[in-house]
Amino acid sequence: MSAESYVLLRLGAETFGVHVRFVATILPMQAWTHVPGAPSFVEGVINMRGVVVPVVNLRRRLGLPEDETPERPMILVIELDGEYVGLLVDQVETVATLQAEMITPPTGLLSHIENRYILGILSDKDRFIVLLDPSALFTPDQQAALQSARSSHERDDK
Repeated sequence: MSAESYVLLRLGAETFGVHVRFVATILPMQAWTHVPGAPSFVEGVINMRGVVVPVVNLRRRLGLPEDETPERPMILVIELDGEYVGLLVDQVETVATLQAEMITPPTGLLSHIENRYILGILSDKDRFIVLLDPSALFTPDQQAALQSARSSHERDDK
């Protein structure tokens, strides 16, 4: 049996997983600096130990409703192609070891989230865990916009 570790997070009533190989750190909610002209899903940028990190509203990016105010929002910082991106999530639950054999391919079951963002779905007790593919969250143009947000604030810091 093959097992993989995932950071489990909440967005509303739904549970998502991000493979630990993508996760750099988890930060408490903090103030960010607004980035004029950034895509609508970018909340702003934060300074993480001297590195400018764009913060993306994961609910907005996935097209989920934003009608709830989370009790304990967190920033899950992931690394994509050597760059950091902060994902604003409602809550980080735990790190869980999931059996690969229990993961099924994405289906139309989650019609409100595009399949291209999903690696697979795992049924765990009384809930589904949606395993996200962080490398599919942003198009090349969106990655360029994230880099532009980083660069504009790196220049401001100097």
